[in-house]
Order: sequence, then structure tokens, then C-alpha cells
Amino acid sequence: MLGEYPEESAGHKGRDTGEAAAALINKTLKPMRELVLAAFDEGPASPEQIHERLQRQGHDLWAMTVRCRVSDLGKLGRIVDTGQRGTSMSGRAKSIIWRKATPKELSDFLAKKEAARGGE
Repeated sequence: MLGEYPEESAGHKGRDTGEAAAALINKTLKPMRELVLAAFDEGPASPEQIHERLQRQGHDLWAMTVRCRVSDLGKLGRIVDTGQRGTSMSGRAKSIIWRKATPKELSDFLAKKEAARGGE
């Protein structure tokens, strides 16, 4: 479906470079998302704070990789915006503070998504 967020693979815009990058990302996408999601077990956090948590645990990841996986998890309903804001990596912008979705929030998100698919 056009415009739907890809759950099992990295997206791309159909260019050869994007397809190649997506193929590389797809090899570790699911475990990387789960690793980032597990970092929310310590509590709500910005992508920058999640990156710091993972570094403390010995994971050598780029900050942008973590930011992208946090974005994925938000679009997939696995984490939710707390309404709070922190400071971004640059220090010039605000960053969303996310928290893990409750089972009910995730269930509601998935039900809403499924209903939207049926309405096409």
C-alpha cells in the first residue's frame, strides 16, 4: 500500500542507491528496533538519551541510527510521545521524549491501523 510505513523492511524511493542502502539496513532492522525498544525499559527518553543508554551498555551505534529506529518505533505504535520535550543533539532544537506504549495503546493502534486498511 502506497504511503504505509514499512514494518519488515527499510523504505526507499526506488533509486539504486536507496535500494542498496535499504538492503544493508534490512539485515539488522528488526533486532536493532528491538534493541532500541528495550532501552525504553529504563523509562521515557529522547532519541539522544536512548543513544546514551545503548552506549553505556556497550553498543557502538551511530546516533542517527538510533534516531531512525526511534522514529520507526513511533510510526509502528511501539512507543508514544509523552508530550514532554528535551534538547536535540545540536542543542538548537527540541526533541520528543518518548515512552514505551502500553499493551492497550499498542492494541488500539493496531486495531485503528487495521480498520483504516479495511476502509479502502
